Amino acid sequence: MKKITALKRSAFVILMSCVVAMSGITPISTARAAENSNIQNTDVSNSARTEELSIEEQKKRAYVDYTSAENMSTGELVRTVLDYPFIVDVYAYGIIDQGIDVVREQFPPLDVLLERDDALNGIASWKSTYFLRDLKMYISGHLVDYINEHNRYVLNGLINPVTGGIEDTVYTPNGSMVFVYRDLTWSNFNKNYDEALQESQAMAHQYKATLIRNPNPKYNCHSYAWYSTSSSNPYWMNNPSKYIVDGSYISSNGSISDKVTYKNSYGYSHSGIVTGYNEITSKWGAAGLYRHTVDNCPYHLGATVEYWRRR
Repeated sequence: MKKITALKRSAFVILMSCVVAMSGITPISTARAAENSNIQNTDVSNSARTEELSIEEQKKRAYVDYTSAENMSTGELVRTVLDYPFIVDVYAYGIIDQGIDVVREQFPPLDVLLERDDALNGIASWKSTYFLRDLKMYISGHLVDYINEHNRYVLNGLINPVTGGIEDTVYTPNGSMVFVYRDLTWSNFNKNYDEALQESQAMAHQYKATLIRNPNPKYNCHSYAWYSTSSSNPYWMNNPSKYIVDGSYISSNGSISDKVTYKNSYGYSHSGIVTGYNEITSKWGAAGLYRHTVDNCPYHLGATVEYWRRR
């Protein structure tokens, strides 16, 4: 009798399965799997569309205007700033304060946040609920240092000094003297190698650039491009203009081995070397050495790009 009942139940299950299949009804588990698949496909599709945008288009999409920023609470500003995909640009310059100054010009929420009287409290509140030791946490610490230093200089009437390094000189091919700093270390940048490597990898990912040499605090982009491409280059160069104004180099069309400069309101913000068609090799501040396209780097937005060859 039990065997007959079991057979009946089996037959009923098979019959209902056939009915479901013939009627076109999708089982709940299958429907949920399909729904999840659609969601994942949508995410991948959205991600792919973002990847297809140029760097400048991505920056425009992430841009928040001053009016919107000023209407945000301080807590909202902190989250908006630290979620900004290109906040990593603060690491693209020799001194972190300079990087923050550049990004605050390009991204209003950062500028508005840094002018808020309760900015430090807002950052502290965010840090109390965020427990990852990642890039956001590092950047929040740099913002705190920036605000404290700014307040100190305003109160004391001081100018931000150059921190450490030995003053030295190098010479252009035509014999002009160029001031440099020698033997900088990670302590001059208030970070260690592991932090710098994480920052370098984050920028490579954000700009679709290839990291071809790990971070080094001793030399920067100008020194790499104009003085020496060696990994043992000991010099940090803030201003390469002497190489141009003394006639050592003249304007070119950007052939391989030519120098490239990015010039903005600060002067020459970046230098590199042309190493292929639409390919530049350059050092990004104290971060790594990268291979990238002309516009896929932190220095391109709003800059005048010029090429130079040896006279």
